[in-house]
Amino acid sequence: MLRRLAQCEMENLYHQIAGSNFMIAFAGADGILLDTITDQSFGDTAAASSIRPGTIWTEASCGTNALGTVAHTGTPLMVHGAEHFFAQHGALTCIAAPVFDAQGVLAGVLDASSDCRSRQQHTRALVSMAATQIESGLFRECHRSEVLIVLHSRPEYLHPQRWSSGR
Repeated sequence: MLRRLAQCEMENLYHQIAGSNFMIAFAGADGILLDTITDQSFGDTAAASSIRPGTIWTEASCGTNALGTVAHTGTPLMVHGAEHFFAQHGALTCIAAPVFDAQGVLAGVLDASSDCRSRQQHTRALVSMAATQIESGLFRECHRSEVLIVLHSRPEYLHPQRWSSGR
């Protein structure tokens, strides 16, 4: 369920920032990269060659990096350029946000990485919103047999048909 929700949000996020030299990545709580979606322009860079599913991005393995640091701290973070531990990632800006399950346990980390020149200020908000969407999906799935009451100050953001169907 987690990977299905994550892949859907990764695709949504990718379409929001497509063409801007980005890679979207999702890792488990253990820092192991599970999935990526990459712009062709970013995929052709040397930095992208080490960011592949199956690689380990914990702080213990890779030093300071957004994905590994967020997996360690559970808080959203941006690591820009030389803030990365390894010089080979010094040309990257990485923005990551934690994803918590319905019990509040870290379930994964969502990350958007780009070269430093492509940095966009709104990306941090988009990554956080996508992580929140994954968390909401996990919560709904965990409580699908229960009645959920959803409140929002902007009713246009509510989708009663989706909520009432248990999906």
